[in-house]
Amino acid sequence: MSTILLHLGTHEDADHQHRLTTLAAGQQVAWKNKLTAPLTITELEGACEKAGVQGIVCSNEEFLKKLLYAQSDFIPPNNKRGVTLDDYQGSFLRLPKTHIPVVIINPLQNLITVPWAQAAATRFVSKLTTPSKFYQQTKFTWTLATPENLPEFFARWETNAALISIDIETAIDDPLRRINCVGYCAYFPETHTTECLVIPFDSMFNLEWVRKFNRLPQGKVLQNGLYDNVYFMRFGCPVYNWLHDTQHLFHSMYSEFPKRLDFITVYALRETRYWKDDGKSGSLQDYYRYNARDCWATLNSYLALLLLSEPYAIRNYLEEFPLVFPCLHAELEGLKIDTARMAVVKAEKEQSVLVSEAQFQKMIAAPGFNLNSWQQVKKLFTVLGVGGLASTGKADMLKAQAAHPLNNKILSELVAIKGDKKLLSTYFVEGKFWNGRLYYKLNPAGTDTGRLASSESSFWCGLQIQNIPRGDNVNY
Repeated sequence: MSTILLHLGTHEDADHQHRLTTLAAGQQVAWKNKLTAPLTITELEGACEKAGVQGIVCSNEEFLKKLLYAQSDFIPPNNKRGVTLDDYQGSFLRLPKTHIPVVIINPLQNLITVPWAQAAATRFVSKLTTPSKFYQQTKFTWTLATPENLPEFFARWETNAALISIDIETAIDDPLRRINCVGYCAYFPETHTTECLVIPFDSMFNLEWVRKFNRLPQGKVLQNGLYDNVYFMRFGCPVYNWLHDTQHLFHSMYSEFPKRLDFITVYALRETRYWKDDGKSGSLQDYYRYNARDCWATLNSYLALLLLSEPYAIRNYLEEFPLVFPCLHAELEGLKIDTARMAVVKAEKEQSVLVSEAQFQKMIAAPGFNLNSWQQVKKLFTVLGVGGLASTGKADMLKAQAAHPLNNKILSELVAIKGDKKLLSTYFVEGKFWNGRLYYKLNPAGTDTGRLASSESSFWCGLQIQNIPRGDNVNY
């Protein structure tokens, strides 16, 4: 007997609807299609009941918004982009009255434009066609720590917990690099239940309890634990037995897929939805619950991924995960900066740029010419006889230079000056340094190939260490 699924999309999906059959390959599925959002949810529920629809695959953003606002626990996002299909892809929802399950996917065009989209969408649709294949996730519950309940939680977890996940919340651009709160989730295999506890990081009393929980002997699982552990080390509360990491396990399974916790969670678990904006409402209670939700998602996702892992993924994990420890040491140490030397070099380079810019303006007989204005550079292209080029980007700049030796002379100088100015604005900014050091991050899960990726540090300062030019261009 076929499962009847409704695809609720948009007119942009029309040319790609034949691809729906590949998302349920091997399953007996009868597809129905609707390319416009219903005026009301009630209207859709009535039509689905009449047609015997058992599940909905939704790529219609308008309807997604209606459905979310009908959920009793939905917190409207406090961001510029609002509700998007991309955020909610893989999310599992239900119609409010008939409880028909709804799975969100991106527009069908993504199936041919994004390399991993077909595999991800197939997994998401299987939430409707083969729900029994998904890990039985635990019920989400959480508690805010108090002086009275902390000893009780600690004693119970020390004795009965088999695995503990940890997550911290911090503020971007905090000059003191503080932790706002620490969340924990303990797993009890005998009852297949979890408990989440959030400890505000606001007193020496709570700091000592964080140290105690971090020292518990159970294995710890984190999501991109490099970030959390840099902060824990800063405050002298290292995590014992950090052996598990959802980001690294997922990367060991599918190197091309997004490795954010929200995506990993909707991929690994069935009945969950995007929650990453819930902590931005301005409510401290929402913020703490969001922290707890991260911990719950990390623990459940990790257990689910273990069941999905093939032997190759475990081998990859055992090779990749040990790299986090030298990367952690590198991020904590950074590079010592000779600040006096840096100030001298910066002043020299700034003076050199001023002189070069003045000479360039004299060469082209255009006082006040702004090298950073693409409109003015485009006018220069016209003067040089290459005004028909589409842009002033790197490719078209090379074409303009190659058009004539005079062009090459003028534009090579322009490119060199812009390069020096970029050097100053990137590598000689005091705000990128902290305590006289340059910090950076190395991430073993940051590339598809296994090469270490680099970025600014977890302390929201520093530089991508792999991009610093060689030679004496940057000398501090």
